[in-house]
Amino acid sequence: GSAKDPKKRPENKPFDAFISYSEHDADWTKEHLLKKLETDGFKICYHERDFKPGHPVLGNIFYCIENSHKVLFVLSPSFVNSCWCQYELYFAEHRVLDENQDSLIMVVLEDLPPDSVPQKFSKLRKLLKRKTYLKWSPEEHKQKIFWHQLAAVLKTTNEPLVRAENGPNEDVIEME
Repeated sequence: GSAKDPKKRPENKPFDAFISYSEHDADWTKEHLLKKLETDGFKICYHERDFKPGHPVLGNIFYCIENSHKVLFVLSPSFVNSCWCQYELYFAEHRVLDENQDSLIMVVLEDLPPDSVPQKFSKLRKLLKRKTYLKWSPEEHKQKIFWHQLAAVLKTTNEPLVRAENGPNEDVIEME
């Protein structure tokens, strides 16, 4: 196997996840998502509590995304219409593209009507097609599976999305 780059280990980031959500979904996010994850011992960054007052919002968003192992999006029709959520998505996408790390987690709280995702989010559309996302369900037995899957994803390392074929390889390859 190849030695892991220690920088990619989640414990080196102050937060396990930054949660991006729209105001409209704030109650669910706080009552369900935050409570459950924090009870399970995850360190979560979310803007109402963790944004530094007096700093520009964009700087805060950037800081939170940079310092979180994963970025969790609570997707719903109102998310797609929120301008802050759009910024957060934009930064997170850039982090994924620049660092080539699979750090996005999509939670679909309410189905997005197929055409509700604006054109400028063509990447989000692609991600939703390509990436597994977790769907919240009103049914309790499905919720159990949801929490189980979410915890599992939060613990995964951010594997590179695309492996460089013969680019500079920073990972140390151990000889078998």
